[in-house]
Amino acid sequence: MTKRDVLDLTGKVALVTGAGQGVGRQVALGFADPGATVMVNDFFADRAQRVVDEITDAGGSGLAVAGDVTDLACM
Repeated sequence: MTKRDVLDLTGKVALVTGAGQGVGRQVALGFADPGATVMVNDFFADRAQRVVDEITDAGGSGLAVAGDVTDLACM
């Protein structure tokens, strides 16, 4: 039994902030595993892209979005 058998997120989009490392990274990977497209946000673009690369290497889809969600001017 896979995660997708229990929870199918195919066709859904998840936005995870602070997803370039640590708990945020794990949450992003956790949404991607059952099929969600994940928008990976982090202050540092390279960290966000690395997580998206992990998602796509595993067969999922994602988009890296760099920016500081606490500052509207950065988004």
